[in-house]
Amino acid sequence: MMSMNSITITTLVENSPGDHRSLKAEHGISFHIQPGNGPALLFDTGQTGLLISNARYLSVDLEAVEQVVLSHGHYDHTGGLVPLLHHVKSRPSIHVGQGFFNPKYSVNGPGKNYLGMNFSKADVYAVRCALVEHREDTTEIAPGIFLITNFHRNLDPDWPNPRFVIPSTEKTEQWVTDPFTDEVSLVLRTPRGLVLLVGCSHPGILNIMDTVRSRFKEPLYAVLGGTHLVEADNQRLTRVLDYLETMPDLVLGMSHCTGSAAMEKIKQRCPGYYHNFTGSSLIID
Repeated sequence: MMSMNSITITTLVENSPGDHRSLKAEHGISFHIQPGNGPALLFDTGQTGLLISNARYLSVDLEAVEQVVLSHGHYDHTGGLVPLLHHVKSRPSIHVGQGFFNPKYSVNGPGKNYLGMNFSKADVYAVRCALVEHREDTTEIAPGIFLITNFHRNLDPDWPNPRFVIPSTEKTEQWVTDPFTDEVSLVLRTPRGLVLLVGCSHPGILNIMDTVRSRFKEPLYAVLGGTHLVEADNQRLTRVLDYLETMPDLVLGMSHCTGSAAMEKIKQRCPGYYHNFTGSSLIID
């Protein structure tokens, strides 16, 4: 396998503004990945087209992006795709997990709120972009860059979250808890170890990390993204913190749906923590 000489991961969009006041934040996440020896990728696109103006301020060339990976089918991770595809002249390939286009909702008392994306397969094909729906456990989509899915589900017992639902395909039920079969993550092979990028970690951050550690021989160097600990109770959060403390050198660029309370506790117990806000970059060489 080929390894990268260097890699830069820039957060184009995140919930929190950083030091650069010209950058705009929104509820969502988007990472730009620039390998030192290969073409650029995007992991998620945020909620709107903010990634486009932020990329300009950050001197990130979106025309050079050859692949876009969407972690799951929620609006705050996919809403920037259509503005992006109308902005660039290049035609990046779009990577999603199985069931990505299933409509997604959250429970709001007796009602349901739509949380899905604002485009269809036809919209992607209309702009002549390739659309790849991944079903294999691990796929190398570029040298040293792996898309992973079909996560283990036995280490984090608090998934799935009953607040997230999809329409049932069975006549006996109208709604079922969303299993998030569409959730995908990225693993980047770097000189310092593996970097794991997560969108929202709906299948459980411990399940995702455990899956990566079982499929790759190299150690984890960093985990970046949303961990959906914003709704975690003390018992679950303690279990996650205990797990993270077994890797004291792990870099943890937490953001988005991790939640401020969880991030504060991670900061207290994990020396490798930093708030990965809009405009942050992790540079590995």
